[in-house]
Amino acid sequence: MLWVGVDRAVQYEVQRRQGFGPWSVAATVGSYITYLIDTNVLPQGTYTYRVRAINGSGVSGWSPEATALTLSTMQEWLGRNFGSLIMDDPAILVSPSPDGTTPLLRYAFNLTISEPAYSVTPGRSVSGFPMAWIDSKTRLLTVEYVRRKATSHPDIEYVVESSDSLHGWTASPVEGVVSPIDALWERVRWQDQIPADEKASRFVRVRVVYHE
Repeated sequence: MLWVGVDRAVQYEVQRRQGFGPWSVAATVGSYITYLIDTNVLPQGTYTYRVRAINGSGVSGWSPEATALTLSTMQEWLGRNFGSLIMDDPAILVSPSPDGTTPLLRYAFNLTISEPAYSVTPGRSVSGFPMAWIDSKTRLLTVEYVRRKATSHPDIEYVVESSDSLHGWTASPVEGVVSPIDALWERVRWQDQIPADEKASRFVRVRVVYHE
């Protein structure tokens, strides 16, 4: 947000509101600053701003309001990785690259379009494809993955599925243990309900569904 400075101002108070919510102070800055870069916003949100000058005599009236719409997380990711927002197209999102991965999967698991594919390190990673292993203590098939929080992209769904044969997959009714990473991401650890010793083979996958 930019504004024109006024004489005798000592400070500027910038307020904002999200949607039709209440006003709150976004920042108070010195008279030599006439702009605000607001990084404390959510994707695909509507924010309205106003500013007023402050000095020893009091405060001015509010400026005209300015409204901005933030990009969705997918638009931001596409713009950063492809240099264009017009690629928000399901056909492009599911087109395999030479290594067999798709833009949708890379977006869903916090990878750029160009970096080599890799799996998460359990308990530590903030990006990467799901990692599966047999837990040495419980003897249960385990998978860990990172996912976007529903608040940051409600159109993305992560479904853990298991199978004995790779020919038929069953969606798990158990979500798993969820740990927050930051405002946009969380880590999920899921364990099978069938001990590995009871099955000749057992497989797990995380299916990503994009609801247009």
